[in-house]
Amino acid sequence: IPDHPDMLSTRGEVYAAMERWQDAAADLQRALPLRPGSREIHLLLDRVFTALNDPGMAQEHRRAAERLGGT
Repeated sequence: IPDHPDMLSTRGEVYAAMERWQDAAADLQRALPLRPGSREIHLLLDRVFTALNDPGMAQEHRRAAERLGGT
């Protein structure tokens, strides 16, 4: 199921665990428009962009996660 948000976010999480940061970013960014209110996806993207040395994008997703109800 190529565009199923659960599949994309799960695979993105697995890629992040494997430190395949570019692959994780690609899947998670595809999943986000399908689940814009997902705090978990934003938190994962914060972690991924931190690993990719993109502090601006990391901070954007960290703030989005905070707005959705967490720190």
